[in-house]
Amino acid sequence: MPIDIEEDLRVELDISRILREVEEIDQRYRHWKRRCGAKTRKGTPGRRKPLANGRCRNHGGLSKGPITEAGRQRIAEAQRRRWKRWRQERKLPIAE
Repeated sequence: MPIDIEEDLRVELDISRILREVEEIDQRYRHWKRRCGAKTRKGTPGRRKPLANGRCRNHGGLSKGPITEAGRQRIAEAQRRRWKRWRQERKLPIAE
């Protein structure tokens, strides 16, 4: 079977043209790649930039709070101190 150089060249040109088009499309829609992805009330994907876990701050990107009992006690104590200080600043009765 004889080698058809023109056919090979035509295929190479088609492939390179397709790759260029894909690259152009990729550049055009590059800003869509890394988005939150959570559904908004409208039903569209969230448009904010995600954190490391893939969600934005509005859709589950922040901490869910302390998990261990020691962590919960530490947070509870910090809240008690905070509210005590707040009441003292406003000269309100302090409930122990």
